[in-house]
Amino acid sequence: MKIIWTNQSLLLLKEIFDYYNKRVSKRLAYKIVNEISERLEMLIVFPEAGKIEKELSGLHKYRSIILGNYKIIYSVRKDIYIHLVFGFRRNPKNLEL
Repeated sequence: MKIIWTNQSLLLLKEIFDYYNKRVSKRLAYKIVNEISERLEMLIVFPEAGKIEKELSGLHKYRSIILGNYKIIYSVRKDIYIHLVFGFRRNPKNLEL
């Protein structure tokens, strides 16, 4: 089992990096993005650690975990797919799976 980032989740992660790079520092931007990536590695061992997102029904069961100020939406199939990464300051209604 491995972690696979969707194109959308990678774009959202880049937005987080760009936000901190522009407003604070490149060092902090790298630190935040690396912490998110590293902490998601625990899903390989505990793929069902996240809470089931009942509002996101469909073909796959979506789960979420909170990492600091960020919520990560993912699904577990043969591998773990990261779908969304967003900060709590962002309106989740503006995001699409």
